[in-house]
Amino acid sequence: MLVLVPPSAWAAGAWPGQTEADWVLHDYRFANGEMLPALTLHYTTTLGTPRRDSAGRLTGASPLVMQEQAPDLASADALYRKMVDDARKQDANDVLYATEAVMDYAPEPLLPRIRARILAINSADDGVNPPELGVTAREVAKIPGARFVLIPIGPATRGHLTYEQAAVWKAELVRALAD
Repeated sequence: MLVLVPPSAWAAGAWPGQTEADWVLHDYRFANGEMLPALTLHYTTTLGTPRRDSAGRLTGASPLVMQEQAPDLASADALYRKMVDDARKQDANDVLYATEAVMDYAPEPLLPRIRARILAINSADDGVNPPELGVTAREVAKIPGARFVLIPIGPATRGHLTYEQAAVWKAELVRALAD
């Protein structure tokens, strides 16, 4: 059984509601001690903002999760300040490497050659592969015998990171393994 996460939808063009901006981190210090007076990151926003659990792990970008975590302006401001502080602790090289690693990933021409049983599960609040664009469903349809499942948005979904929430998709996996 192979669980397929299709290529990112950014190749399909602008996403609905997409905005771009720059974020400047002043006095950015790398893990090796070197410092930049200003590090400007250009970014694109889509659906929601990632959040971290009490252990500092990223738990999702679901709009529902964000609303729950920051239901009013004061808590949203506090959350934003925490996110900025957390971002300052990251090594920019790691972030750039992770981004560049997927920029030219394009397996679409080879999808029809896959012969393994495929269950592709996507969450309706996935900001990386938004279901509104239809990319995941379209690409999975190119794989002979593959099955695509869209999990509805809910309190247990965590955007693109819903794959870490086995309780959300376990029933679909059990059904696929029984077939």
